[in-house]
Amino acid sequence: MNADGSDLQLLSHNMSGSYPASLVWSPDGRTIAFRADAWTPGTDVNDVPVDFQNMTIHLIDVATGEERPLLTDGSTGHIDPTWSPDGSQIAFASMRSGHSEIWVVNADGTNLQQLTHHGQFARYPVWLKLPNPQP
Repeated sequence: MNADGSDLQLLSHNMSGSYPASLVWSPDGRTIAFRADAWTPGTDVNDVPVDFQNMTIHLIDVATGEERPLLTDGSTGHIDPTWSPDGSQIAFASMRSGHSEIWVVNADGTNLQQLTHHGQFARYPVWLKLPNPQP
């Protein structure tokens, strides 16, 4: 889409049974990470229960429209994706340990690591880009 709202382009064509939410652009502008919430087509998306169990994170290539899940292990309960400043990793909240904790994974879906172990409700991870130290 242009800045004036013209030239809209449909990026995702394969969203049957889910809808996108929490969209975030990669730092280079080439990829969008988003939460895909499962729902039954023909029903009101506002009636989807917010239990996080049917939510996954997907990536979509802006140029090609190719969409893929970030994690391919079949796990669900992933929310709040956010890109690292260099675009190499994505942090997110997940219920995969039984509690909402913060996790990080490489943008290609490898090297999944749990960062918090609070047993509490952790959400909304934020990356900080620190200035380079002066010599």
